[in-house]
Amino acid sequence: MDLKELAALKAQERGLDPSFVQRLIGWESSWNPNAKGTSGERGLMQLMPATARRFGAPDSPELFQPNINIDAGTKYLATLSKLFGGNQHLMSMAYNAGEGRVQRLMARHGRSPEAIFPHLPAITKTYTLKVAGPLAGHTYKGWSAAPSGRAAAPVAVATSPLPVAAVENSDGNDRARAIYDWMFSMLNRGKEESAPAVTFFPGIEPLPTVQELLPLGDLAMIGLPTMFR
Repeated sequence: MDLKELAALKAQERGLDPSFVQRLIGWESSWNPNAKGTSGERGLMQLMPATARRFGAPDSPELFQPNINIDAGTKYLATLSKLFGGNQHLMSMAYNAGEGRVQRLMARHGRSPEAIFPHLPAITKTYTLKVAGPLAGHTYKGWSAAPSGRAAAPVAVATSPLPVAAVENSDGNDRARAIYDWMFSMLNRGKEESAPAVTFFPGIEPLPTVQELLPLGDLAMIGLPTMFR
């Protein structure tokens, strides 16, 4: 059984939309079972060890095993589905920014995804549009309801953490997270896109400086030729 089939099976077992789960995994890890984020996220669904333990999964190295990772990740998504009435936009927001943050925003601004979308970090806005699709007049260029087939070049996956794991989910780091997400998107889509690089900055101005790119390490060095072509 390949990874996408495994994800679909686990999704169906939990009453989740298989395509939604597959899109989420595609954007979380580009289907790399060994993906590891700089904040400790692990595996296909980029689970934090504490989250994995919450749903009965062991710590690494077992957490890198696809079956264990997807099992715990889909259990978490099923919990989010119950919490947010199966709304994929709210589930995506919570998976990326934390269920507590989404609940607080809903208490302040209203219970619909449209109501809280303007108040989310830039990285979560982009993530939500990638995984759950267009919302309130916003869309991510190239979004498709089909499972994501975009995978980063092997060298990028092997040497770089993933965009959603780049910086802690804190209000003060929205710009850094958005820059990182944009860079990784450029790597994934470099051969498909001919638009100017600035189109990949959803609300992020001005363009990133060299000082902001240097901490990205290998990812920035791989992406520089693409971002300035």
